[in-house]
This record gives sequence, structure tokens and C-alpha cells, in this order.
Amino acid sequence: MTKTGYIVLGSSLLLLGILSIPVTRAVQRGGIRKRLEEEYEASGGGGRHGGIDDLEMQGVFDVDLYKRSNKATISLVEARERAKQVYDNYDGWWIQGDDDEDAIINAFSGLGHLHDISKIADQYQQYYGDSLHSIINKAFDNQSQKNRLKLKLSALPND
Repeated sequence: MTKTGYIVLGSSLLLLGILSIPVTRAVQRGGIRKRLEEEYEASGGGGRHGGIDDLEMQGVFDVDLYKRSNKATISLVEARERAKQVYDNYDGWWIQGDDDEDAIINAFSGLGHLHDISKIADQYQQYYGDSLHSIINKAFDNQSQKNRLKLKLSALPND
């Protein structure tokens, strides 16, 4: 091989090495992204439904569920107070992202049965004219907070 051949071969290998760095990083990022998406799917947050939507599909936010089952453990007054706590901490109409997600999650603390959510949803709809489920979906800026609430609510008895 001639001197020019070695220069061309060396330059080509150098160029190939330099170009392989972004490709390698992109492949690594793709692998990380795939693992993150798999974890997200496994946590109940993925797909068309997930998180709070799973509870909606179970009818937990149905405003008549507690009337049919008679399993709610809180009074209408307490349900109204909890609905007001959600309403007071949801600022979606004015400043996007200024909701107090922790206070909204705390509105669901200390419930005795999953059907208590139905009673709160009923009071929310009666007094504030909107679906509790849709307000929760609008109030939470990230899936992590929604999953926190879902875990809290899913731990309630449902028998």
C-alpha cells in the first residue's frame, strides 16, 4: 500500500470513529428510553388508560355508585367538605400548573371504602358542576402525582 493509501485509510477510520460516537449515544439513549417506557407501562401509567383512568373504568367516580352499593363510610357533609378541598386547590382556570396536588391528594386521606370517592364525586358535581375525574386529570401536571393518588385510592377496601 502506498503512502497516500495509508493516509486515506487512516482518515476514513478517524472519520468513522468520530461519526460513531453520536450513533452509539443515540442507541444507548434509545435503550434507556425503552426501559423507562417499560417501567412506565408496568406502573399503570401507560397505554390508553392507566393511573386514575383505571379507577374511572371501574366506576369509582360514578356519582350514583355509593347510592347503589350503600358501602360509603363518610357522610354527605364530609364528602362535600372533601369536594370543596379539591375545588379550593384546583386553580386550572387561571394559572396552569398552580394547583396544590398534595392538598388534592390529602382530600382523599382517611377514607374507609373505595365507594367514598363516588360520594365525593357526587358532591363535587352537585356543587361545582364538573366531573371530579376530569378535574383530577386536569389538576395533576405529571403522571407521578396521578399514580400517587391511584395507589392511595386503590389501597381502599372494595368489597
